[in-house]
Parts: sequence; structure tokens; C-alpha cells
Amino acid sequence: KLRSLGNFTLLAGEAGTGKNALIYELARLRGLSSTLKTLSFHEQTEMRDLTVRVVLADGRTALVPSALVEAMQQGTEVVLDEVDRAPAGVLAGLNHILEFREVTLPDGTVVKAKEGFFVWATRNPPKAPYRGDQLSAEFEDRFSILRIDYLPAQEEVAVLAKKAPGVSKELLSGLVKAAGELRQAYFKGLLPRPVTMRSLLRTARMLEAYPGTPVWEAFRAAYNVGYVDETLDGVVKKTLAAAGLIEEAAPGLGTDASGPAEFTEPRQFKIEGQSNSVALSPDGKRLFIAESKISGSAVRVYDSKTGKKAGTMKGHTGPIHSMSASPAIMSASRKACRARRSLSLNPAPI
Repeated sequence: KLRSLGNFTLLAGEAGTGKNALIYELARLRGLSSTLKTLSFHEQTEMRDLTVRVVLADGRTALVPSALVEAMQQGTEVVLDEVDRAPAGVLAGLNHILEFREVTLPDGTVVKAKEGFFVWATRNPPKAPYRGDQLSAEFEDRFSILRIDYLPAQEEVAVLAKKAPGVSKELLSGLVKAAGELRQAYFKGLLPRPVTMRSLLRTARMLEAYPGTPVWEAFRAAYNVGYVDETLDGVVKKTLAAAGLIEEAAPGLGTDASGPAEFTEPRQFKIEGQSNSVALSPDGKRLFIAESKISGSAVRVYDSKTGKKAGTMKGHTGPIHSMSASPAIMSASRKACRARRSLSLNPAPI
């Protein structure tokens, strides 16, 4: 309806909700795939990029009209992809073009949009982990804005079944259920990014191509947050377990079928002295709090559930500025000297 009325349209939503795919499919259904243009934006986009682009022709570089200008000249559609990432000055120039539907090229030529010219735009939410900013009210007013959300669970399962028919519906339903729980964990700030349809497709295709692959291995290859913080693997594993995809979850941080099971509520710990660094063991059972004394700092160990002090690691000679706990800490001896070797401690700079 919006397209038929000629209303420029902005699709807003999380990554992987299918904003671009929706535009491309609409173009395909109307026989416009070959003429649809795309102009992608980023933080280094310049005003010149709105009008011209550099191409290599006969071994030499040349300037030709940009995708936006071509769409205006030909009276076709153009996608302004992730337009929210463009610098403010570029958005101001783009706003002028959209308002008057004309643009002046570097050589002074004025291009007026032909009948049929139409603009699609996409943007992600103005929050981390995305890099875009909030668009001005004046710029947004050039568009009809549609929010694009993740597909309902049944539709996601249907898409996966079509793309990976060799994977059972039961397994695909479990993947979609787990993705829904992990998205909720992301919205609550427990995960750095959401599980997208692209992640689910990569998982399903690996399981289809290599039937013996463990679900955890395939899922982690498509959606890996452990490199950000290894304890986040626990969140993912426990969610997969709740969905019946793996036999048991790794202990520690995680979610169950009813949502986040541990660490969803703030906890208070009474510590001795001052501290500049804390670390949580990979299994989530121990909290390590480092002292910041000029000399003779120690690491105090607490039970993360009860808050009770479980021990002290001594022997460090200076203040501790940062600290991390490796999996080896859980198999280390209770002796302070051996436990201390399982921690990575950064001393004060010289």
C-alpha cells in the first residue's frame, strides 16, 4: 500500500529480521530485481558518495553516477541500507535530495527524479551493539516507518524446513525455541547480540550437510559469543538444554525454560578493603575479588550463590589492576600457591 502511494519507506528492526530480504522479495515479485539499486552507508560515507562512485574501466578508475542518482535518472527503486550510520552532514544532504527529488552532480548537472523513483531505507535500533545514531525527526518525516520484528516461531520453523529439508522438524523447532529464549536474554542485556535468522540458517545447513555434528558445535559455529566472554557460553548451553537440544548444560550462568535461572537479580558482597578487579569462574560458582594495595595484595574468593568467603589467595607482591579466571581454577588445589597459578593477574605498570 505504501509503495503504491509513493511513500518512501523506512524499515527499522534488529539485525537478521529480514529487512533487506523483504525489500528484495517484493522487488522480485514485481519483476524489478534487475533494476533495484542499493547504496550502503557507514561512518566514513561522504557527501560525494551520494552522487558518484568510483569504478575500474579499461584499467583506469572513473567516476560514474551513484546508485541513488541512477535510480533518479531511470525512475527505479533504491535501497539506502543502514542509513542511520551515515554522518550528520551526509544525512542533511540526503534529506535535501529526498525533499526536492533532485540532485546536483559534481560537474554541475542537475538530475531530477523521473516518475517511478522510490526510496527504501533500513536501519537498526539506535543502541549497542549497533553503530547507528538516532535519525532527526525532520529526516524520519520523509518516510513511512515500519517496524520489522523476528518472524513468529512457526514461520521461522517453516523457513528453516524449506532451506534445510534434511533436518527434522523437531530439531528445527527446538532451535527456534532456543533462539527465542536467547533473544529475550539479549533484550535483558545478558547477551551482546541477538540470534538472527542467518544464524539459524547456518546452523540448520551445517546439521543437514554433516548429520553427525553435535547441535552445540553447529550452533556455536553460527552464533559465538564465547569469544566476548567465555561465561556466556553457559547462557547458550543452558538454553539449548532447556529446548531439548543437548543433554545437559554447562554449569554456571544460563537460562532455563522459564528464562534466566541464575544471576538475574543483583547480589551484594561485603568485601575487605578496596578492589579494582573482580572475576567470575567459568562455572559461575566462585567470585574472585582482588585487593588494590600498594604491596602484598591478595585475591579473596567468595561463593557466588551464598556470598560467603571461601578462601584467600596470597603471594602477589603489588596491586592487582585486572584479573581473569581460567577453567583450570576449578581443578586446582585448594592450596593458595597452586590456585594462584590458575589466575591471570596483571601487576602495576612499572
